[in-house]
Amino acid sequence: MKKLLAVTALTTVIITLLSGCVLSSKYEDIKREGGTTAEAVEETLESIDGITEAQYLSYEYYNPGEGGLFSSEGMNIFLTVTIDPNYSIDDPEEFLDYMVKMAWSVNEHYPAGNVVIRYTGGIDYNYDWTPVYQNLYGSEARETDFYYGSNDSEPAATLLPADKEISVYTSWAGKLYGQWPLQEQVPVPDNLISHSPPHIADVPAIEDAYIREYKTADQEQECYWVRYDRGITGENVEYDGEVTITLYVNDKLNTTESRSGSNGEVDFCWAPGQRPASDKVSATIESSPIEGFTVVKETLTPIKIN
Repeated sequence: MKKLLAVTALTTVIITLLSGCVLSSKYEDIKREGGTTAEAVEETLESIDGITEAQYLSYEYYNPGEGGLFSSEGMNIFLTVTIDPNYSIDDPEEFLDYMVKMAWSVNEHYPAGNVVIRYTGGIDYNYDWTPVYQNLYGSEARETDFYYGSNDSEPAATLLPADKEISVYTSWAGKLYGQWPLQEQVPVPDNLISHSPPHIADVPAIEDAYIREYKTADQEQECYWVRYDRGITGENVEYDGEVTITLYVNDKLNTTESRSGSNGEVDFCWAPGQRPASDKVSATIESSPIEGFTVVKETLTPIKIN
């Protein structure tokens, strides 16, 4: 009898889940007092020396899930700023913290999803924000790839352009900054924006280089394959300098190949049974100097593929 009751209860749970009534979340635009307006936040940001434009927008999103299961809906909020090319973000952590607080203070629509901070200029395009947002928000934040938060509309058409964006879950913003909307006025940090162009670091000319062994499909050659990616700047300029790969066998130079342009691979091949053992082989890969790119010279050891 107990087993029958357990099966019946389990069946009831499954039917309930399949009906889409449990694993769904409905958005409710909760009304609260206090906070400020989107216009006031935009005006405050645009009054800061170095910020030329600011925009606050909110967009409701809907995720249908799978057959009605795990469906969700909510409201993402976006705060975007454009920074003058002659100014730079002085303290990235202060900047991100201040921007999230400003977004959290807007009493427009109840935020349930993400606080998305977007910016253009002010910092090297390749700047790594990971330690910054992790220090502030842990795993509750991440860098997103122009996430617009809606399956039913296209807010990209109305959002200001941005170099990058960082998203923080609204649930975590509430825990950190208190109940939405933030009631107190957010003071502008002293070290937010400085009157100097951002430092632009050179990009490595070569990235993700490796060497591995393989046999050709017809089994007529045994090879070592050197593969690498050419660096790309924030302006989408690819390193097109000469890359030199030198193969060593028993620490003695065996052969050298050079590549220019976009080619990112070199093969060194032998007849079957003639390829040197992987523990006897190494290679160096070196880029030629070009402005805007860091010269790279690396030693590679083979990855064995069975």
